[in-house]
Amino acid sequence: MDIRSPSKGYEEFYDRARDRGVNFIRGRVSRIDEDPKTHNMVVHSEDANLGMPIEIEADMVVLATAAIPKKGSADIARIINLSRGADGFFMESHPKLKPMDAPTDGVFYAGACQGLKDIPSSVSQGSGAAARAATVLSKTKWKIEPIISIVDETKCRNKTAKCGVCVSKCPYGAIEAEPNKPAHIITASCHGCGTCVAECPQHAITQMHFTDAQIIAQIRAALEEKPEEKIMAFLCNWCSYAGADLAGISRCEYPPSVRVVRVMCSGRVDKDFILEALRLGAGMVLVGACHLPYDCHYINGNYKMKARTDALKGMLIKLGMSPERFRVEYVSAAEGIRYAEVITEIDADMKALGKEKILAETAKLRPILENMLKRRLSAPASAAKPAA
Repeated sequence: MDIRSPSKGYEEFYDRARDRGVNFIRGRVSRIDEDPKTHNMVVHSEDANLGMPIEIEADMVVLATAAIPKKGSADIARIINLSRGADGFFMESHPKLKPMDAPTDGVFYAGACQGLKDIPSSVSQGSGAAARAATVLSKTKWKIEPIISIVDETKCRNKTAKCGVCVSKCPYGAIEAEPNKPAHIITASCHGCGTCVAECPQHAITQMHFTDAQIIAQIRAALEEKPEEKIMAFLCNWCSYAGADLAGISRCEYPPSVRVVRVMCSGRVDKDFILEALRLGAGMVLVGACHLPYDCHYINGNYKMKARTDALKGMLIKLGMSPERFRVEYVSAAEGIRYAEVITEIDADMKALGKEKILAETAKLRPILENMLKRRLSAPASAAKPAA
């Protein structure tokens, strides 16, 4: 409908076209027919400025055709583990902070692989991508965050049976599992989301500085007194936890009943954490995550969490838990007000359920939950020590 020239020099293209006799008509095309005698195209449209329908006969009509990713993009994405948007083009790590970086370290984008671009933009991005690559190649050592996952080879099921669950769940392809050998984590490729830790059926993987024992210790400390009046919240570091921080900085008011455990990614939230919080009598349990589908800092950790928690919630409801007591909410780092509203709403639901009902449900669920957490509850106290 409207012509806009959003980039440097684009207005010159528009002026040059008009000088050469191009007529611009504001309106929408309804249909295009072919004249059976002259074989010319007849465009049926409207002139919004005149407020009347028009017909224009033309020798040729050029449509604004769509563009699709180059053939083979899907294969490249699969081989080096890149994210793609709904349109099939490659997704950057962050549209504002890392516009040329892929979520996989060491991969940088330039040109139309991310989407349609003109020549100046492609040249600029190519120069930027080269500079980003130079920062990596110029260093003899590459530093990573010390929150990587490690495998306990004595517990790994892959030694005796075909498992490989962690391999399929790692968003970065950082885990290898050869037949009859324990899984191996490629340290340089691990980004520390912890999704593999939560998915491992044998609890054979540990995330340094975010161990299961450390997180469970936080849950027990938070619910030591009057747990039926508390909201146990597990918040991902990059979005929902940052949103909670923004709510505090912005002085947003919300009930003081929430107790927060920070995890790097919502994919790190093990179902055992939720079961332990409910076993201890938590009034409500909340998992805060990045927005679906593309906001996750760790590619798709929020999807892994969603699949896990959807199945868990259905099971808990069948066991007699009120559905209001367990929620998953998606809050971004910029949504401090939304975080405050979510906590206020959950607190109101908790009060509506009442202490008596929560206590009765906890008493009913506790024997079942203790059986499900048998292995966790029998773990030695030394397991609570931080990883070196």
